[in-house]
Amino acid sequence: RRDPLDSPVPHQMPPPEAPPSPPWVRDMDRIIAQLDMEMADVALASSSAGPNCMGGVRHLLRALWPCVEAMAGACSDGDERWVLQRNRLFAALFRVLERKESDLRIAAARCVTRLLSAGRASTAASLQLPKYETAVCKVLFQLTRASKNDESFFEAEAVHPMLALLEAQGRMLRYDQRSKVPLEAPTFLAGALKNISCSGERAQQRLGQLGAIAVLCGIMQALEDLPGGPQGDGSGDGSGDGDLEGQLLTQVTGTLRNLSLSRSHHKQLAACGAPGLLCRVVRGPYRGGRQELMFNVTRVLAKLSLHDSLRQGINADPGNMANLLELLESAVDSLGFADRSAFAAAGAGPPSRKRSSEHGVALLVRVAFTLGNLTASNERNRRLLGLELGGARKLAQVLDLVHARWAANQGSTLSPRGEGKEDDGGTDYEELLIKLIRLLANLSISAEVGQVVVGLPQVKCLVNLLDKCLHDTKVQGTSGGDHEELLLNVVSAITNLSFYPGGTLGGEGKEGGEGNVLLAGYREVCGGLVDVLLHENQEAVAEAARAFGNFSRDAPVRRFMSLTQADEALVILLDHASRDVVFAAAGALVNLGADPQSLPALLDPPCPGADTGCAKLASLVKRAGMQDLALAAVACKALFNALGAAFASLPPSTTRWERQYSFLGSLHETLDQLVDVARSDLESAEAEHFAHAGGALFRLIGERIECEMKPAEASDYDELPLGPHK
Repeated sequence: RRDPLDSPVPHQMPPPEAPPSPPWVRDMDRIIAQLDMEMADVALASSSAGPNCMGGVRHLLRALWPCVEAMAGACSDGDERWVLQRNRLFAALFRVLERKESDLRIAAARCVTRLLSAGRASTAASLQLPKYETAVCKVLFQLTRASKNDESFFEAEAVHPMLALLEAQGRMLRYDQRSKVPLEAPTFLAGALKNISCSGERAQQRLGQLGAIAVLCGIMQALEDLPGGPQGDGSGDGSGDGDLEGQLLTQVTGTLRNLSLSRSHHKQLAACGAPGLLCRVVRGPYRGGRQELMFNVTRVLAKLSLHDSLRQGINADPGNMANLLELLESAVDSLGFADRSAFAAAGAGPPSRKRSSEHGVALLVRVAFTLGNLTASNERNRRLLGLELGGARKLAQVLDLVHARWAANQGSTLSPRGEGKEDDGGTDYEELLIKLIRLLANLSISAEVGQVVVGLPQVKCLVNLLDKCLHDTKVQGTSGGDHEELLLNVVSAITNLSFYPGGTLGGEGKEGGEGNVLLAGYREVCGGLVDVLLHENQEAVAEAARAFGNFSRDAPVRRFMSLTQADEALVILLDHASRDVVFAAAGALVNLGADPQSLPALLDPPCPGADTGCAKLASLVKRAGMQDLALAAVACKALFNALGAAFASLPPSTTRWERQYSFLGSLHETLDQLVDVARSDLESAEAEHFAHAGGALFRLIGERIECEMKPAEASDYDELPLGPHK
């Protein structure tokens, strides 16, 4: 047997050699040591040493950045070998952050945020340093509060690491790792970005180019995707994560508000789904408690809803309209509009209460403006908001309440905006009235919604507003005053609502009556509209003429128009320089021309030697011609009605013909040419419309010319009896 001592010794593998350290590790160790010494020397130096003593620190921070980038790459891959070295670096950098020199603090914060964002990209627990995040983000927020530092952030290239860290924090929140992300950190960081975005268009463009919009929308999406939705009640009492989430959203939406000012960012906002995300923030638990957040959201939506590509993001979900309507109702309730007994003391109270009221009214202005944009050209939204959500009735009630509050603040007469008392709130309430009236006018474009609105008694306040605007104009001694926009919107709403003969409230009862409340009070309305026809604002004049086109369908209104000389004013407006005014005036004369009792305004000259209304219409047809077939067609309709009624009531008379109808010969020749050209292009709706109206007028005039010019025949005369034959 072999001796055990002779047994071979088993082979043992030598321990693996550690991989050599990358060069940046040694460089970083050297820089950290030098940075520690520099900061120690600065601490020992006297306070009178001046800023030049920090030159060495500035040089070291510039040399440090390549090492930081290299370490960030290693941390992103989950390499934990350099954790201790990173912690030593953080200790040195935070000593720099305690200094007062802004450029040094920005450079140090840049290095810290770069490494923190890299650590967030890794799943290694040792690379997560929440306490450092909160500290550095707070420093960044403090630095950005001074606008003089904004340019330094871009020059030091510190903004991109800030966005990278915020994006990484959003990913952690989205994956339900909220416990690893102190919400104070992203709140301070988003607040710092908001401060930078306030510095002007150039800063906003830079933030957009760096991808800030996608990062901010990612935060909103992350908070929305949290299991169970946002936590807490968002009441802003400072307790719980819900309040912190509300604060974070306030900073995020404030930044988006600034970035939405530039049209160049609209494509990014649409691609990131910003409109829908903002509407869903309104739906969350923050509606009643975080007024600043809601104000930011509505300011962004007011901007975005002006553009079709961004409205599509809101229209995609019908729930967004419901959210906005609920926000409007909530804001109305918070302002206590329903308490009419408090109207007299609307301006009373401590400054904080007044500021809260002003913010509430400003919030309502933007919600109403956004809803007005969403219903301006979208029939589906009009029906959804007006009927399915009951918005027609609710908005009419809000309009009536706001009108009452505004009247209480303003007194019995209007005062120009900006000239009242500082605390009367007149300007804000007037702006709110404008937006609510515009919204109701847009809703009323829908026939079904309009039939509901016209039966609501609350819309009678439009008549009162029209009277007050005109009264103030006369008192001020000007034709425009400071209320042109309010007047224009009131008249536009009256035009839309006067189109409908009556309303039934959608079969929900008889609360609003069975007829059109504006048509029922036509005397008061039309009396005011006559004054608007003489206004200097061309848009208001055109709207008033359109309203008369609706009101003049009823014979009693036409009698009243003759009494108030509204018909004569419409004839005068045929010479107006504005095409829209002329078109609206000619349209109103279509109904007047069909009424024999209204013919004098069209057939009789206002003074000897002046053109009659029919002569002006004939001249209008010639001027418009093929260049404006729509205008020529409406003039032909008015002439057809007026001449048809006149020819039927007047026997042939050469004297009358020569005096009042001398223009018909040349008009007949003009129509002969225009109608032939229009009939050759019947693919155009305007051409087909003119061919029909112009052709009918051409035949009518031709028949009359033939009758007037027909030579007398013997059979047309009775034979004279012969005397007695002699």
